[in-house]
Amino acid sequence: MRLSDNRPVEDISIITAVYNHEGTISDTLDSILMQGTSCSFHIYCMDDSSTDRSAEFLEAYRVRHPDKITVFTSAQNQGSGKKCFCITGPRPTGRIGVYLRETTIGHGRTNWKNR
Repeated sequence: MRLSDNRPVEDISIITAVYNHEGTISDTLDSILMQGTSCSFHIYCMDDSSTDRSAEFLEAYRVRHPDKITVFTSAQNQGSGKKCFCITGPRPTGRIGVYLRETTIGHGRTNWKNR
């Protein structure tokens, strides 16, 4: 099955809310992208109107990994990741949906696929 943008449906949809995480978002995304897995995945980043350079980092990653990362930006801060996702974000298309706190794996490059 394919989506309207011609991407195949992924096995895992990874959703992460971002608000002023310029210091850790690169580590978080790198940690996800480096996973050695046979499962397909797509990362949905929900920028809740960050006031720092988070949006720049997200856009740079989206450009480098257009097949793996989609960025959604809230027009105004919603005050919580869950609310931002509900208002701004898409419905995940993966067979499994994972809501990942940006700080969950940002520093340790954790091997999340075995958790």
